[in-house]
Amino acid sequence: MSMKSLRPTIITGLPTGTKSTGGMRADPKIRYWDQFIQVRGQRVWWSKALPCPCVANDQTTQHDPTCTACNGKGWIYSLPDANLDRGDEKQLDSVGNAVEFNEAGDGVCIRTLIMNATEDRQVWEKFGSWLFGTAKITVQSANAIGYRDRLVCRDAAVEYSQLIDADGAATIAVSGMRGTKGLWTPVASVTFLRTVGTIYRQGEDYHVDDAGQIVWDTTPPVSGTKLSLTGMFHPVWICLEHLNPMRATWIMKKQKADVYSEMPRQMAAKLDFLVDQ
Repeated sequence: MSMKSLRPTIITGLPTGTKSTGGMRADPKIRYWDQFIQVRGQRVWWSKALPCPCVANDQTTQHDPTCTACNGKGWIYSLPDANLDRGDEKQLDSVGNAVEFNEAGDGVCIRTLIMNATEDRQVWEKFGSWLFGTAKITVQSANAIGYRDRLVCRDAAVEYSQLIDADGAATIAVSGMRGTKGLWTPVASVTFLRTVGTIYRQGEDYHVDDAGQIVWDTTPPVSGTKLSLTGMFHPVWICLEHLNPMRATWIMKKQKADVYSEMPRQMAAKLDFLVDQ
């Protein structure tokens, strides 16, 4: 019995007897997906990430911990489109929609679907935040979201709690999870702030400023005091992995050649303060 040759072959076209316009072809309606994301998606501020050039050590490529551009994190953020600016002239996107900028001028408002947010039930047994902090985020086909890009939720707020070591300063600043004397993330509101024996009142003892920091209006707790904080924060997501790095397809057009078309992109993201653990 003869065996079929196992040598590799090359195929550059359709199988014999078939055609590209056959009944099995079903092109996706990308505009409907984009429409669904725009109508149902959450509003976020999108900022493009780029590596900071503040490398302080050529051997380890460690970034300068005192860098004012990236705060020692190694990444800086800017507008997703270099052609945009915050001049007096009204800015429009590629199809004529008005572009909305964040207050810092480094992000624009887009719509996203945020799905599959996870929580770690074991963290219930510990003091501090219960949110595990990962999600899958889908954006419209034209928005070329990339690695380490930042997405800040404008409307959604999540429960947040942590223990803080007071240092006697007038402000509890945002430090991430690399220290115990600052906030992990900017807070949107505070429900409770207390020590073992003292409850501090928002509007009387402290207030939350525009940067999400806690500012003491009275004498701050003495250095070394343990503070317990519970409140809400707007999630800040950092995109870490392309789930669909080359998500595109050919769309058939009437009386025209097929068009190579981008499809909605999806990224795996993590809360910003968990990224820097």
